Amino acid sequence: MANNNTKKADKEQTELFELITKTLEDVDGVVQITTYLKSTVYTHKHRAMFVLRASGVHVQRGRNWDCIKYSGIRTGRYVDPSAKKATKRTPSMAAM
Repeated sequence: MANNNTKKADKEQTELFELITKTLEDVDGVVQITTYLKSTVYTHKHRAMFVLRASGVHVQRGRNWDCIKYSGIRTGRYVDPSAKKATKRTPSMAAM
């Protein structure tokens, strides 16, 4: 029974690593790793900082490697705030 749990954890960590690397392969891809004290955003140029080991997915921090097994992880795409579409504004009722 313990072997099944170990295999499942390995599969979950492999899928997490694949999701992170797939997201960061895209130039606009962003991965946010959140711990209790700190939140860090990784972009395309940081994709080599992630590695999959037997104990889980690790991210490089200086010369050390931190396991992100129990961290909050969000993936997405970077949106440039200056690229917003111009919208036609209508006067509000308070201004009239």
